[in-house]
Amino acid sequence: MTKYLLIVINIIGFIFVSLVNDDVVIEIDAPEQVNAGSDFTVRVTIKKTNIERFARFIQEMPIGFTASEGDSKNAMFSFKDQKAKFLWIPGSLPEEDEFTFTYKIHVDEQMYGKVEIGGQFIYIKENDRVTLDLTPKIITIISNNIAANTDSLGNPIINSQHDTATISCTRQKPFLNDKGELIVNILVNKGNLQKDKFAKIQEQIPDGYTAENIENNGGIFTVQNNTVKYLWMNLPPEQEFIVSYKLKPITPDAATKMPEINGSFSYVENEKTLSINVKEQQTIKSDILTAFNNQHNFVPATDTIPANDTTLTTSTNNLADNDANNKNTNNTSVTDNNTNKSENNVTNVPNPEKGVNYSIQICALKKYRSPNYFHRKYYKITDKVKLENHQHLNKYTIGSFNVYKDARDYRVKIWNTTPVKDAFVAAYNNGTRITVQEALMISSQKWYQ
Repeated sequence: MTKYLLIVINIIGFIFVSLVNDDVVIEIDAPEQVNAGSDFTVRVTIKKTNIERFARFIQEMPIGFTASEGDSKNAMFSFKDQKAKFLWIPGSLPEEDEFTFTYKIHVDEQMYGKVEIGGQFIYIKENDRVTLDLTPKIITIISNNIAANTDSLGNPIINSQHDTATISCTRQKPFLNDKGELIVNILVNKGNLQKDKFAKIQEQIPDGYTAENIENNGGIFTVQNNTVKYLWMNLPPEQEFIVSYKLKPITPDAATKMPEINGSFSYVENEKTLSINVKEQQTIKSDILTAFNNQHNFVPATDTIPANDTTLTTSTNNLADNDANNKNTNNTSVTDNNTNKSENNVTNVPNPEKGVNYSIQICALKKYRSPNYFHRKYYKITDKVKLENHQHLNKYTIGSFNVYKDARDYRVKIWNTTPVKDAFVAAYNNGTRITVQEALMISSQKWYQ
């Protein structure tokens, strides 16, 4: 069945945000409401005085938004880690006191609900760096599945038949394709989970590899910091489904070592976030998986990588001989409470709270400083400062909030009452850092204007 990737934008109104200070006026307009699977354009108008040498505009995107360059007005554009960046180096900033640049955003087909876009404008004034925090904007995403989930009167369709099969997530032992790439297939049985539920597969991949999606089955695929994620705002309707990705070696040493992959499948049940390990098996009896491999001409029976072998080879004879004498030692898996994750992604939070909560991050440093350092008169921080280690940085946070709106309001208070202008909301699930968007989906919290 043909899929329409681009859908006409359904615009009720336009968000129009104006940010003003003595030197700069920033006006941003974007659709207030769009359909999942569509593209839309963001227009940013900057009115400036006394800014000539350097400027940078950063717009933060939720997972599922992909930005591409429009009319950048001489800026160097990049989109990485869900941030759209425009950099004007000395000599490239438009001479006009007022100019407008644009960029496009593609919305993933599986998105729905309300999302927030925030960001910063940074420039130099009298040899000092000035940072303006953009007023966050709320955009409502209309799901493509709304019509399919309602009857002729618009009422939600409730399925009275529940499959009580056990929830499981199984990884077929990775194998080589004819290009020397590792194929990773994951079979999910969603048990009695409903299709309108949030779920996530997270896989920790080895150093020296990059990942590329083969089949996402409606999920949003991302790869960052050696972590592969599949994120569903609505699970597929099928009882069993497959996701698949390939690992491509990017360093000479990567292809000579046996890769180890650890993963977890997280889902929401009775308003609680639960997680199970992704189990790895040499052989999986599944007609769905067999049909998938046949469709893609994958041959796992002959190209399977031996579990204890320290080298990768495309020789079928060597693989078969080695595999016959080895046991599967690659069944260690990871859950969202930090077990067996790579050091780069460990969140070391003392006494982590259960469930979803939010804090305000005020600083991140490579070198250690005592949390009491921020109680000095200059910082004006009166709250208890907590220290955690995340992505090789010492990160300092304050407060604990169960509701995102409360955390966001407190962030604004910190902006207005202290010199800490880069404070932002950090989200956690059982002590592990996640994106704010994931936290809102897990906790089913509502956005507000």
